[in-house]
Amino acid sequence: MENKSIRTGLMAQDLKRLFPQFVLGEETEKSYLSINYAEFATMVAVKGVQELDVKIKSNTEIIRELTNRVQSLESEIQRLKN
Repeated sequence: MENKSIRTGLMAQDLKRLFPQFVLGEETEKSYLSINYAEFATMVAVKGVQELDVKIKSNTEIIRELTNRVQSLESEIQRLKN
């Protein structure tokens, strides 16, 4: 059975330009650079959680405002019915 999954990855040379602290080794004729995926993945995960936290706080405030508007409109409907 043929494996047709798509794989993604990073080139250590590209990553080194932006995040040299996650690249190990020296590139020579006999050796290659490698990526410290454990530390890099941790950094990416932490950044993702921080971004989600900002969105959650924003959405929480929007929900609070909409809840207040709904309660106000329900009160106004009840007042108009009476």
